Amino acid sequence: MAHVERLMDIDATDPMVLLSFAELALDTPDDRSLMDRVVRATVHVENETPVDTAILLYRGRALAALGLPDAAIDVFTLANRRRKDGPDGLLHQIRYERAVLYHETGQRARARQQFERIYAANPGFEDVAQRLGIGG
Repeated sequence: MAHVERLMDIDATDPMVLLSFAELALDTPDDRSLMDRVVRATVHVENETPVDTAILLYRGRALAALGLPDAAIDVFTLANRRRKDGPDGLLHQIRYERAVLYHETGQRARARQQFERIYAANPGFEDVAQRLGIGG
């Protein structure tokens, strides 16, 4: 993390540096100050490349860790809009985390709809089958 911190001091706008910082920071989601730094550092990220999409995944996770589920849902929705050139696994992860937040915020029908879509595309993804009551 110390190396990434130095790179952030040099150029906090470099997408790979930002992605590395956010990824490492999310190893300690209970550190509210660090989560705030992730949110602040990623505020201007647009969803133009697969790297941006990955950064937005971590931004959404940081917002959720700060207790801001609706803001996290908005970020996951923005990240989900980039489908061209987006790695399927990354997009499934974004949809999954958004569905979990839907469920946690009482939007059960929306959560189920998202889980069903994920299951249709990748039946073995995370615990989606279990959440849908399918299989063992």
